Amino acid sequence: MARLQNRLLSVGFTVRLLSWGRDPARDTPAELRALGQSRSARFKTWTFVSGVIPPALRPTADVHEFALLDQLGRVRWTGPLKEPKDLNLLVREIAILINSDSATPPVTAEAR
Repeated sequence: MARLQNRLLSVGFTVRLLSWGRDPARDTPAELRALGQSRSARFKTWTFVSGVIPPALRPTADVHEFALLDQLGRVRWTGPLKEPKDLNLLVREIAILINSDSATPPVTAEAR
């Protein structure tokens, strides 16, 4: 996530990042703050929360997945960020969203 934050800043994108802890008993506000500090999070644009993950944002596997939501809260993209190409894909999707009409329907997995 820190790589994503730095990449977005380097290309001039101002977006909000959200990290969601899956275990409210373990992922306390203090623990999440410490995690953010260890990742050099810019807390002005990167929020850490814990609790039940909405169904549309739940990972498909036990991996760290990321979701891109538009201004209306619709899921536009989901996937892992395991390799540099994944990060490039997400940054491209963010650029498309920033430069598109928010009324444009979200891209489906089948369309990718």
